[in-house]
Amino acid sequence: MRAQLATLERAIAEQEVASERRAAELAKGTSMYKRWLGLTFERVGDDRLRLDLTHVDPSLPERSFSFEVFVDANNLYHVSNCSPPLPGLPLLVSRLNETNNFAEFVRTVRRKFQESVPGREGAPPTITQP
Repeated sequence: MRAQLATLERAIAEQEVASERRAAELAKGTSMYKRWLGLTFERVGDDRLRLDLTHVDPSLPERSFSFEVFVDANNLYHVSNCSPPLPGLPLLVSRLNETNNFAEFVRTVRRKFQESVPGREGAPPTITQP
């Protein structure tokens, strides 16, 4: 009985070490995303994830570009609260639901945000009021 208890305690300790290691790796990855890409993740409510991107606008590197994403009961992605609004977002979400490639989706949204910045190649011109 003592041998079984000792074996069980060792197994639990090993699982705790492995969990701590995974948490440290995730924290390191999150830190890298924030530092290099200006990408942060924030849980919003029980079922949404808010992605906030900076380093998108070279003239205002701390300017925030963001959106919220959630997965419904049918395992379909939905995006809301996109700021600034992104033309063509429904097509990007449709593609995400076809491929289930979330990393590609985030990269594409980031690129579309970059393209929307006035003065960048391919970006719409700035409209000024008289």
